[in-house]
Amino acid sequence: MTRIKPFPSVKKFNHLLTRLVDLREHPTAIGLFKDICNLGVPVNNYTLPIVLKSYCHCSRADYGFPVLGMFFKRGCALSAVTFSIPLRGLFMENKINEALELFLKIAREDLCEVDTLLYGIVIEGLCKKMKIDTALKVFDEMCDKGISPNVIVYSSLIRGLCSLSRWEQVSLLLEEMIGLKIYPNVVTFNCIVDALCKKGLVDKAEDVLLMMMQHNVIPDVVSYNALMHGYCSQRRVDEARKIFDSMTSRNVAPDIRSCNIMINGYCTMTKIDDAIHLFLEMHRKELRPDVVTYNSLLKGLFRVGRCSTALELFDELQVVGLKPNLYTYCSLLNGLCLHQHVKRAFLLLDELERKGEDVHITYYSILMDALCRDGKLGTAHAMFNDLHLIGLEPNVVTYNILITGCCRNGLVEEALKVFDSMSSKNVAPDIWSYNILIDGFCAMKMIDNAMHMFNDLHSRGLEHDVVTYNTLIKGCYRNGLFEEARKVFNSMNVAPDIHSYNILIDGYCTMKKIDDAIHLFVEIRRKGLMPNLVTYNSLLQGLFCVGRCSTALELFDELKVVGLKPNFYTYCSLLNGLCQNQHLRQAFLLLDELVRKGEDLHVSYYNILMNALCRGGKLRAAEAMFNELHSRGLEPNVVTYTILIQGYCRNGLFDEARNLLLEMERASLMPNAITYAVMLRGYLTRQKYEEAAKFIEEMNARGFCPDSSVLSMLLDLREKVEDSSITVSKIIRSWRR
Repeated sequence: MTRIKPFPSVKKFNHLLTRLVDLREHPTAIGLFKDICNLGVPVNNYTLPIVLKSYCHCSRADYGFPVLGMFFKRGCALSAVTFSIPLRGLFMENKINEALELFLKIAREDLCEVDTLLYGIVIEGLCKKMKIDTALKVFDEMCDKGISPNVIVYSSLIRGLCSLSRWEQVSLLLEEMIGLKIYPNVVTFNCIVDALCKKGLVDKAEDVLLMMMQHNVIPDVVSYNALMHGYCSQRRVDEARKIFDSMTSRNVAPDIRSCNIMINGYCTMTKIDDAIHLFLEMHRKELRPDVVTYNSLLKGLFRVGRCSTALELFDELQVVGLKPNLYTYCSLLNGLCLHQHVKRAFLLLDELERKGEDVHITYYSILMDALCRDGKLGTAHAMFNDLHLIGLEPNVVTYNILITGCCRNGLVEEALKVFDSMSSKNVAPDIWSYNILIDGFCAMKMIDNAMHMFNDLHSRGLEHDVVTYNTLIKGCYRNGLFEEARKVFNSMNVAPDIHSYNILIDGYCTMKKIDDAIHLFVEIRRKGLMPNLVTYNSLLQGLFCVGRCSTALELFDELKVVGLKPNFYTYCSLLNGLCQNQHLRQAFLLLDELVRKGEDLHVSYYNILMNALCRGGKLRAAEAMFNELHSRGLEPNVVTYTILIQGYCRNGLFDEARNLLLEMERASLMPNAITYAVMLRGYLTRQKYEEAAKFIEEMNARGFCPDSSVLSMLLDLREKVEDSSITVSKIIRSWRR
């Protein structure tokens, strides 16, 4: 075009610039603008917004200021629309102070009329950056100058206030809007619906949807997507599906995001077949799955262990022309490592390197974590040291993984060395670095070191979070320093969470200080928290431990009333507690109820009852329970056999015990040290020393040694039973061999 004489009109150049911007070729557009200026081609007010937008898309809004000056010197009238472009660009670049300076300069020097558009951009930008109070001041200034806010301004403020849960101010703004006859539109309501859902207040979001319809505002796909996302976040995926299915009847077509929300919800709940069904349904509805869809499905398939299907889906993703992204590869590597396919994960990483794909430090961090979990700390350390060879630098997450690996293997001093080396690489430790080390020191009973790390946090400019406190509280408690644990709890400068309370409640229950535990349980609700299943399970165990069975049963009823579902540990605590307090009949009634309701049964429930029967001398009833297991679809485990063997030994029925031991081996269950110790203790208690000696030889042949309690019994017998001391000594010698 520049070779044509005379030059084409500026209109032609503007059209070319617009096409380049539409194609997102912003650097090329800027280059062309500079060329036409150098050639002396006249430009006009239509050229300026195009160039300013290109600079903003290149994240260089400030480079547009000289262009503004050039047009201003030429006497071009600059409008609010023109200034709105760099103003919005500065906010997008997070240059809040520069944006406010530009806004003040426009108003102070009267560069253009400051209208609702410019005020709206400033208020929106401040709200998006969580500067709500500043936005409200700008809003008040706007109103004082007689500039009328519009629905966009109000919507921006409402979105900002919602993000901070300032619901009363949201209500006041809505009333103010309606009073000024500025009626909320679908965007305004969507801001509220989305914020409520993100805060977990989905039922209130449903009420807002009803309010929308009452104001003749029709919810759109964004409204329903926000609601579905809210339900899925609360694991209420069936309710989300009802919303999804109702959209069509309300003349709202689900979009790709609607499907992605549902698929991700199903995958989170491990309802993978439902997710796949919806995935196939998308094709029938002519909705093309995107990389987000595939990423959710990959993660879900790996979560349920369907690795081969996940790998097939990954191949399909590439066949349909989609490009895997960071999250795709992270899901693949993480999923493979999770299911012990670490070698396959390394092959995938090798393939990425060979193809020249961009590799990310996160990929290596995932593999290092897998190696550490597999006990291959040396290999993980070597991988860490080689990162610089492939042009990667470890980040704080990589360091934290290596620190965790060291701590998990009891190498807390090595972990501290890794921690100290971070500063030499200009990597600042984060709160997790400290939390991991504090936990590592506590696990090694090095409480003083843990306390030192706890106190050192502030020198790094970090603040303790609730996890830091919980880690130290748990560490003190597990090392018998319960008073110290309570002091740490009382000194918390962040709000305790339910886990904080659970640690202390469990501690009090273990120490049989049940009234203190109950006092904390009551305090939980006063602090606006809800007890969870762990809370109830600890209290149930504690109450049964001190014989307060009726209170425990009342608590069990309360647990169900508040909407919690008893789990394996709940039922074990109940059955064990009832049996220990001689309420065997009630324990059997509970088990019958579980059978009648079709609840998932576990062999541990039967083990608890069989143990109680054996201890109560009801050996034949225990045998009957043992024989009943197969009809319940359960298989006896090592504990089951050991309980019945102990019952036989207590009653001197050693032939039955030996037969059961053989049956156990035929069932491909290997007796453990406890099983052998039970048999041996039975022989010794009945003074069957010859049989005990032979049995020890069998144990030695199988690679098992009696435990210290059996040795103590042998030494005690040698002192008490003089005529059999030779035999007892023989048994001891057999063990030592």
